[in-house]
Amino acid sequence: VRNEILFTWKRDPCSWLSEEQAASALEESKRISPKITSEDYIRDLNLVHCAWQFLTTFGFINFGLSADIRCAVKSKEDSVGGGAVIVIGAGLSGLATAHQLMSLGHRVVILEGRKRAGGRVRTIPLGPKHSLTNGNGEISGIGDLGGSVLYGGHHHPLYILAKQLNRRLIELEGNITLYDSEGKEISGSDFDT
Repeated sequence: VRNEILFTWKRDPCSWLSEEQAASALEESKRISPKITSEDYIRDLNLVHCAWQFLTTFGFINFGLSADIRCAVKSKEDSVGGGAVIVIGAGLSGLATAHQLMSLGHRVVILEGRKRAGGRVRTIPLGPKHSLTNGNGEISGIGDLGGSVLYGGHHHPLYILAKQLNRRLIELEGNITLYDSEGKEISGSDFDT
């Protein structure tokens, strides 16, 4: 039941998945018996309720930045009175935590030591000051100084956020050359160091 609800939401992560929609999707997939009057059906609906509540509360479904999700979260915030929470750090984890806490009805303040949000995720232009050389001259472009590769494909939370924000993701295939901060090529044996 849990996995079916997860996959149902991940088919359209830009929309809020209601408990009723989750139950309907399970009926269509024949995970729940179509007999409305049976005790098994009521027990299965209770299981759907518990699984949906857990997945929503802990941010496995119905999270993110799409307009539909934000609207649903806002209406939930208005109806639930929560406490006040301070989140330390405006990196991706801090921002995601703050968003989830707000969706549960809490007031949130984020404290960040830097002058920008994003934590380790940062992209800089490569120019005269930050250029790489390959023996043939300068290579210009952009450089990612933090998290730039999403492992886990379609199941990664950042993949879902990128999809909600209509961001383009490029699948890495074949031989990819990586460079260290000095502009030297990193060999395959040095990837984890």
